[in-house]
Amino acid sequence: MVKSLAFKIVWDRQALDHFKEILIYLDKQSKQAPKVVKVTILEKLEHIKTNPLTYEIDKLKDTPNKDFRAFIVFSYRVTYQIKSSLRDVPKGISKPDIERYFIFLIILGLMLTNF
Repeated sequence: MVKSLAFKIVWDRQALDHFKEILIYLDKQSKQAPKVVKVTILEKLEHIKTNPLTYEIDKLKDTPNKDFRAFIVFSYRVTYQIKSSLRDVPKGISKPDIERYFIFLIILGLMLTNF
């Protein structure tokens, strides 16, 4: 049996900050809302570790690129990039990680959408 490869997710610092800010904001509105949003987003991110092409190509990019994908959870849009080349790997990723994972999912953005 062939074991499926789980890809590594690397958060962009700004996206992680936005995620935290969203959860703090939601916590002021409701005690349940931040938990639901956080769990739902993290579950979807867990899914893309093994299925990075699940979500559609990011249509908001100026130039369409199959490496940029996005999905929406409630009113939040999550954008990620699939990196498959060694030169594309962000600085700070150790060599053992690079050897173990050949695709990095960069969480580029988490923002409130107007739906």
